[in-house]
Amino acid sequence: MLKEIDLRGALARIRDGLDTVYVLVPVTKETTIGELLNASAFVMGQADKTEEPKHTTTPKQKPEKKNVDHGKIIALHNAGWTATAIAAEIGCSIPTVTSHIKAEKEKSE
Repeated sequence: MLKEIDLRGALARIRDGLDTVYVLVPVTKETTIGELLNASAFVMGQADKTEEPKHTTTPKQKPEKKNVDHGKIIALHNAGWTATAIAAEIGCSIPTVTSHIKAEKEKSE
């Protein structure tokens, strides 16, 4: 956040170590010391200690659960595929594959 202040205020903030200050001055051969002293300065950071920082982030949302083909997982497992290979083929995680295989084994017992 930038807040405009005068150059004297900017120099005081630098001297006191309060902020990083950026001075924007168009300078030409004709620029006078007086013009430099009236330059606009901008303070980077929290300009007023009483201001609360504004949070612009939104809370994270859980990703949508992906529907996986249980039958395809079991068929590939029965064909001798590893859980890693099945996960890559289906596009899901290895724990998802192993939980489907485990559920199928429990179902058949």
